[in-house]
Amino acid sequence: MFARKLRLFPRILILLLLITVVPVGLVGRIVVGINNESLQFEVQRYHLKLAQSLAEKFDERLTSIVSQLSLALDTIKNPTTSWEDKQKLLSALIDSSPNFGIIAAVASNGEEVIKAYNPSSPPKLIRTRACVAFIAASFSSV
Repeated sequence: MFARKLRLFPRILILLLLITVVPVGLVGRIVVGINNESLQFEVQRYHLKLAQSLAEKFDERLTSIVSQLSLALDTIKNPTTSWEDKQKLLSALIDSSPNFGIIAAVASNGEEVIKAYNPSSPPKLIRTRACVAFIAASFSSV
């Protein structure tokens, strides 16, 4: 009823507007979908590269720590090495590596046989009451 009251020019104008707006809207919707997919792909690729880089850094650090500890363990197990040399080696290991604050060799009965520490970097105490992950882990093991 509304369309019958309009003259010919407004009808053609509305038709032309619809012919131009509908395809632009459809193409815009398709382009937005394609952009979302490509953005998700790039973000996933970035996260993958980031995870690989962190894994490589972690592996390098772990390999370094394991090699240093195996050297210290071999020296402590060597019966021909004197206690002074063992103490010097452990002190040198602690001084050369920021990853170690205290190294101790413990006997099977729990007594410390030898211990070395770095006084310039004392160990930090962790407050477990404020750590949500620690609290959750302690309750889940019960």
